[in-house]
Amino acid sequence: MFVKAPGFTAIAILSIACGTGANVAMFSVADALLLRPMAVPRPSEVLTIGIRRPLLNGFSTPLLLSYPDYVDLRTRSHSFEGLAGSLLRRAGISTAPGAAIRVRIVSLVTANYFDVMHVTPQIGRAFVAADDQIGGRPAAILSHDLWQASYAGDPHVVGRTIRVAGIDCVIVGVAPQSFTGTSRMVFPDLVYLPLSVAPQLNDRLIADLLTDRDLREMTVQGRLQRGVSIEQARAELATLGDALAAFYPRSGDHAVQVRTELAERFAANPIDLGLVILLTTLSSGVLIVACANVAGLLASRAPLRAREISLKLAIGAGRGRLIRQLVTESLLLSLGGGIGGLAIGRAGLVLLRQMRFPSDFIKPPALELDMRALAFTLIVAIASAFVFGLWPAVYTTRVHLSAGARELEDRPARWRLTPRAQLVAVQVALSLALVTVAAFTVQIFTRLSTTGPGFRTTQIAKVDVDTAYRQYSDDQAAAFFAKAVTAARELPTVTHATVTSMMPFWMSDFAAIRPEGAPVSRDETTTPLAASVDEDYFSTLDIPVLRGRAFTANDDENAPHVAIVNETLARRRWPGRDAIGKRFRVEPAGPWIEVIGIARDSKYLFMVEKPQEAIYFPFRQRPSASMVVLAQTNGDSASLVAPLRGVITRLDPDMPAYDAQTMEAFYDARAVGLVGVVMKLVTGIGLMGTSLTMIGLYSLVAFAVARRTREIGIRMAIGATTTDIVALFLRQGMRPAWVGLPLGLVLSGVIVRVLPALVLSTDRLDVRFYAVVVPAVTGLVMLAAFIPARRAARVNPMVALRYD
Repeated sequence: MFVKAPGFTAIAILSIACGTGANVAMFSVADALLLRPMAVPRPSEVLTIGIRRPLLNGFSTPLLLSYPDYVDLRTRSHSFEGLAGSLLRRAGISTAPGAAIRVRIVSLVTANYFDVMHVTPQIGRAFVAADDQIGGRPAAILSHDLWQASYAGDPHVVGRTIRVAGIDCVIVGVAPQSFTGTSRMVFPDLVYLPLSVAPQLNDRLIADLLTDRDLREMTVQGRLQRGVSIEQARAELATLGDALAAFYPRSGDHAVQVRTELAERFAANPIDLGLVILLTTLSSGVLIVACANVAGLLASRAPLRAREISLKLAIGAGRGRLIRQLVTESLLLSLGGGIGGLAIGRAGLVLLRQMRFPSDFIKPPALELDMRALAFTLIVAIASAFVFGLWPAVYTTRVHLSAGARELEDRPARWRLTPRAQLVAVQVALSLALVTVAAFTVQIFTRLSTTGPGFRTTQIAKVDVDTAYRQYSDDQAAAFFAKAVTAARELPTVTHATVTSMMPFWMSDFAAIRPEGAPVSRDETTTPLAASVDEDYFSTLDIPVLRGRAFTANDDENAPHVAIVNETLARRRWPGRDAIGKRFRVEPAGPWIEVIGIARDSKYLFMVEKPQEAIYFPFRQRPSASMVVLAQTNGDSASLVAPLRGVITRLDPDMPAYDAQTMEAFYDARAVGLVGVVMKLVTGIGLMGTSLTMIGLYSLVAFAVARRTREIGIRMAIGATTTDIVALFLRQGMRPAWVGLPLGLVLSGVIVRVLPALVLSTDRLDVRFYAVVVPAVTGLVMLAAFIPARRAARVNPMVALRYD
């Protein structure tokens, strides 16, 4: 039957392939970013435990705990087999004496980490309690990737020494290949160390990790006891949190939360979640349009199959059996579309894999069509078969002998739409909404391309340096970076050089500040982004200081404490007043700091972010062990990357320099590239939905033309002109469009109000856009109706009169 109707079959399969393919690609994105479970046995039993602290503009940290709180909860909780803590840091690693130091991710874990995760090392052993004691020679477990890359898979690696951050560690095991840690976005070539090593890493952020109850930096995960529910675990830990709050009232909030891994990813990754919701919603819209298309096509075949259905009913076939037959036919179509959808989804993933990350440590999400994607495709195909197949099957079986054919003819009353036309109206509404979202995305991207990030992105090279790898003190680090900047300025073609502790779109830090005169209230404490920079930072990145002055070399540890704030912070913290000369201090109880300048706002975290508060400190007054060295050139920035890295090596041959690249490459990978890929995806989805709508409307009018061929002949025989026939069918074809367009405008209005919140943007769709989008969609819909209407006008009246 499908072979005898190749046009119908091809359109139906192509429609379902488009809808399924879009959803398969989006599922792969959602799976890679949020949905894929941890690679441990029975991952659903593993929960995240911690305390959430609010940050700037609604952002929040993941659930985190301090080490002392972790010990108390581990000791007193009975709902879990065990609680394991982990913490990711960067560290310089040397695999042999005299070998080059490479920067890698180190996972500091509690001794029971592998036991709680039910992971058995491939070689050697897991950590034991003795490994987590301060003193003695630290133990280390290698990831499978690092073992292969650095030791060529040597089975006798256990017992050898690996040097991490200047500390000699004995290798006691190698993790299995299937286990790549509990962090999804970190390259798997990492080293696991006991948490007790943290004080020896000379990292100020975690120097007091084992003793400071207020230092909440650990990710804690627990595996539920058999027979214990999540609700029971929540209740127990809430009680324990109240007890901690009573014992340690000065340690802030102790509202311990328990979340599944999936819920924690949703809460801790608002940008990823917003992107997934946006793309999934759009791809679901395409699938609905595709299902409406095929449902309309199947319904249009009802009169053509009236004789067949009537005959089967006459010889005793039950209506339920006929419906099962027709739904089975729909299932075959959907399976064919599912196969085509896999091909379309694979093509979409090729586009998505263009996303890059500007770091040696963070890996892009693993987008792949694995068994879970194949299972999702099968589910979507089967579900779509019932969505688009059940109603036409019920509709078709309403026929009763020869009278049924006339009953199902597509002849609507003047004041209502046929069921097929109603489906087309829904398609028009959805396609207008999809095109509006695509237009809105283009608007955001165009504005970003026009306004830029607010700082210079060309003719700059960068290299990251962390002096903690060499265990430098604060004074040694400040002296090292001062020498590095001086040496960078002496390179040929370099015009400016600077250092900063915060790299836009990548490295961020925060400082809790309290303006002078503000009440002692949590509401009066703000947490702006904070950066330590030198006196040449603003000229290197072309960020103007609008009022006041920039830093000088004299703003050192012996000078009065000063800072520069951006426009947003000045406006919000000192509304209607001049921020220059105002004072604040960094909590808790830091020295008073005077505002000496106001810098222009720029982008700090994301290209589509809302205005952020930011503050700059002189790096000599607020030293940082980890800094980025930037150099501006009047030549090619790519030719400056190697010399800039060489500056670091000459100052200290053992100091690792990493993430060395041009600012153009960094900016493109971190900011422009991701937005560009999203724009292409959204635009493609919008065009796909509109194309399917055109196919649906075309098939509706074409079917009407085919069913009314004899009528066309009579009309032309009694004097109807070609224009009359075209107008007749054009009116009939556009009738569902006139219903769908207003519905689409309402739906678009809702979406464009929600969309900015999903992408953390302040943009609003320019209403003038509707003056372009609505006529464009109307024109395409009219074209889809005009083509078969024009064909109807070319019918030979004599042939039409003999048409049966």
